[in-house]
Amino acid sequence: MNKEMYATLKAQGICVQCRKALASPGKTRCEMCAQTGSIRATEKYRRLVNHGICAYCHRMPARPGKVFCETCAELAGYREKRRRDKRRAHGLCASCGKTAPVPGQVHCKVCAEMFRVSSNQRYHSLKDQGLCAQCGKVQAVPGNVLCKSCGQEFAKRERLRKFDGNRRHVVERDGGTCRLCGHAVRLCVHHINGRGDTSPDPDHSLDNLITLCRFCHGGLTRLRRLSLEGRKLAAKLLLA
Repeated sequence: MNKEMYATLKAQGICVQCRKALASPGKTRCEMCAQTGSIRATEKYRRLVNHGICAYCHRMPARPGKVFCETCAELAGYREKRRRDKRRAHGLCASCGKTAPVPGQVHCKVCAEMFRVSSNQRYHSLKDQGLCAQCGKVQAVPGNVLCKSCGQEFAKRERLRKFDGNRRHVVERDGGTCRLCGHAVRLCVHHINGRGDTSPDPDHSLDNLITLCRFCHGGLTRLRRLSLEGRKLAAKLLLA
């Protein structure tokens, strides 16, 4: 089918697959063709997965334990990130892209509840199997829900996140927004002088902490790594 015929059928509200029945409202195929296509796509997907072939390009071997090859996984991640960024820029839920998100979050109430339910189901399923609730691959430490490696990473993140209990106070002091761009999502707390938990002499005082979004924090980090001029510019931006 060429583009002209497809556009004609779509404009007339006729199914573009069978070219006989009326298409479902807001769709390009009728209900019968949509169900048939879904069944065929599912069967093809399962066949590719069972043979260890990438479910996206249908050519390269999939990564161990995954359904995409390395190239397609990177491409899919890039497309998903671009789609989510576009939805957030338009003030829509980053997941469904239909309704406005909950204030201060990136998902709407319905999607947030769906993620909460699915996360709880995964957590309890892994816990019942005795597997790590984080990676889901290694046996959890007896009496814990995480394996040794994930437990150490979690403890490290908690130390970095709390900053001697000052993280919450800093975010509240800065009004829950990034001090550079004013965004209120994906916030983190930054050490102005660079003396964080990895420093030999960490400084978690309130005067040395500032609220930034992930984007601004990453940009400042790259600036400070470039040169002395970059570090001076980063300090100027933070202290402005």
